[in-house]
Amino acid sequence: KTREVDHAVLPATKSAIRGLPLRRANTRGAWAGAVAIALIGVLCSSASAFVADTRIAFSSWGDGNADIYTMASDGSDVTQLTSDSLYEDLFPSWSPDGTEIAFASTQDGGDFDIYVMDAAGQNVTRLTTDGGEDWFPAWSPDGSRIAFVSHRTGVGELFMVDTDGSNLTQVTSNPDAGDTTYEVYGGGWGPDGAQFVLQSQRYGNSDIYVIDVDSGSEIQLTVDEAWDFWPSWSPDGTTIAYSSNITGTSEIHTIAEDG
Repeated sequence: KTREVDHAVLPATKSAIRGLPLRRANTRGAWAGAVAIALIGVLCSSASAFVADTRIAFSSWGDGNADIYTMASDGSDVTQLTSDSLYEDLFPSWSPDGTEIAFASTQDGGDFDIYVMDAAGQNVTRLTTDGGEDWFPAWSPDGSRIAFVSHRTGVGELFMVDTDGSNLTQVTSNPDAGDTTYEVYGGGWGPDGAQFVLQSQRYGNSDIYVIDVDSGSEIQLTVDEAWDFWPSWSPDGTTIAYSSNITGTSEIHTIAEDG
């Protein structure tokens, strides 16, 4: 039976998000389940990253492993773009002009790396080749850069790379080496391309931050004991929506972009 991520069926809870794998699990079943939870966040984080014209890109385990598909916005015309029977292809992100898709894949037999292919699934190009997991790609509004989360330093940090694989830049850095819970998770670009909103776990708690992509300076938007996660910027850049369990259950909240 085809198993696709459905965030109405698999809600992102605090315990589930804390179970997000930093590296692949030892068993295929555990890994697939954990990635499903991770993918929920990407699906919720930025609809514009998945829709080009009237097509939606998504991952599905229909053939037993994760592959990239596209479909029309009414659910018709499902097209499989990748078919790697031994590997996983996840987290598709459309280029702003709708001609290319960035995604994370293990298709070279190692860790997840960032790849780009055209909208028909052809002309696949590998952008990253490091020894850590790279995932959650997000195309910049001007189409020149791709942001992604990498574990090449041992913890999740935000990186940027040009769409030809050059000019790799680390944007975030753990502000406290003594914090062993620190991780950065996927988010989304601000409409002007100057800022990036993301979820950062620090001392076992997750809050929403806005990062200046050039300087790395940050603004902490949420300050509470709740689990705040999977932020998404409004098209006009004034508001950020995010999930939080501050009421006891995971619900959608909004906050001004300056906090």
